[in-house]
Order: sequence, then C-alpha cells, then structure tokens
Amino acid sequence: MPENETCNRLPGIDGKAKMSKSLGNAIYISDTPEVIKEKVMGALTDTTKIKKDDPANPDVCMVYYYHKLVNSPENVKKVCSECKKGERGCVQCKKELIAAMNEFLKPIREKRK
Repeated sequence: MPENETCNRLPGIDGKAKMSKSLGNAIYISDTPEVIKEKVMGALTDTTKIKKDDPANPDVCMVYYYHKLVNSPENVKKVCSECKKGERGCVQCKKELIAAMNEFLKPIREKRK
C-alpha cells in the first residue's frame, strides 16, 4: 500500500463504494490467478477514454486504484504518467495489474497452503 494511505474499505472493481461478495465485485486472497485475470479484465476504467491512445484520468480508474495498492511507487508513477498522456491502453494496464496482483498475493497463497 502506498505510504500514508489507509484503507478502511476497498472499493469494488466495478467502482462501487465497497468491495462486497453480494455485489460480485470483490477480489479474494483465495482467488486463483485465472480468476483474478477474469475479474481485473472486467474492472472499471475511465469511461471517457474511447481509443487506446486517448489521454485518460487515472483518478477515476479502478485499475489505477489497485495499482497503487500492489505496485511499487515507481511503477505507480509510470502508470499515472503514461495514462494521462495516452501512452498506455487499458488492456495493457490491466495485464500489468494482474501480474502485480498475483506477485503481491504469491507469498500469501504459499503461506495458506
């Protein structure tokens, strides 16, 4: 988690106020890499970004929000900058998040085994 940021409640991948089992918008520690891929690929991004090369607002993108939770500050900065400049597409961003999220969860999954 980024320094100085607290999370009492995580928003769902659909952008709703909270992650919830009943809303079907939650990512679980127990989710397999395949399930995480499926969920992240369906996550909400900036709806004003129409084409891959359009500039976007990462502050309204759930994918960027989760990047801030599981990625290094350097990578988060890069994601933000490239997104704002239209240098990254949402699919690329989601694939990078999937890899970062699975890497973040790897030691937790191993411990649970």
